Amino acid sequence: MLELWSKERHKSESVQASAYKDTSLQEVDYDEQGYNTARFISKVIAFIGWVTVTVGIIIAIIGFATSAGYKVGFSTKLLLMLPGLYYSFAGLITVAFGQIMRATVDNASHTKEIAKNSREMLELKVLEIKKKYKKS
Repeated sequence: MLELWSKERHKSESVQASAYKDTSLQEVDYDEQGYNTARFISKVIAFIGWVTVTVGIIIAIIGFATSAGYKVGFSTKLLLMLPGLYYSFAGLITVAFGQIMRATVDNASHTKEIAKNSREMLELKVLEIKKKYKKS
């Protein structure tokens, strides 16, 4: 019974080895040149977002300062600051978009590395199986 199981396993592994024998694994260029543009754009978007946040804060301060000479309530001061606060909020959303874009690009880059490592491990396993059955 053990011999029968061993023979079946041997046949199965030799079928797997012969399947890999004829198909050479394609070499993939893992150069990240295509991602340099995306990384640059994500940095530009984040920079624009931070500039927008800064301008929004300045607008909010100006809105608050314009009411300094008048006797107005806090709600009026807040209403004068709202355009700047909205502008700052839009800037933060832009910064977040830039960071999400950068994270996506990094994820794609790491996925390429994982695929490359998996391919190399598969090639080593195929070579190991081939060596094992050449000795037999």
